[in-house]
Amino acid sequence: MKYESSNGICNDGVMKTAGWFLAGIAIGGGAALLMAPRSGRETRAKLLRDVEDGSAKTREGADYVYARSQELASDVGSYVDAGKERVRQEGRNIGAAIDAGIDAGKQAYQKAATTIDAGIDAGKQAYQKGGAAIEAGIDAGKQAYQKRTPVSV
Repeated sequence: MKYESSNGICNDGVMKTAGWFLAGIAIGGGAALLMAPRSGRETRAKLLRDVEDGSAKTREGADYVYARSQELASDVGSYVDAGKERVRQEGRNIGAAIDAGIDAGKQAYQKAATTIDAGIDAGKQAYQKGGAAIEAGIDAGKQAYQKRTPVSV
């Protein structure tokens, strides 16, 4: 059988299920009233005590969580400060290493420049000696030629 509702048509199964559900609520509520170990006044007093105890425990838990979070925040702050100092120290070490590398590079450049300058000077001297030797060789060749060849007049 179908029933009209404000939302449309409901079938018979839905209505039966809703009826049994409501009946179960009524029976359960009645059984609870008949089997209650305390009177209403006693039950309300116990509920109030339980709520107050729960509130106190909740406050204690909140206080503990707050105190512990403060401790952890302090610990984290200490770790962060130690980390910052470590980074600063490593930065100083890296700066010193870079400076030492620059100084070593300058010294190597100066040594190479000195060696190159010495090589250039040696090359100039060899060239000058070679030039003088060539001139001496030419002069000697001229003299030998003149000695071998009679001069005609």
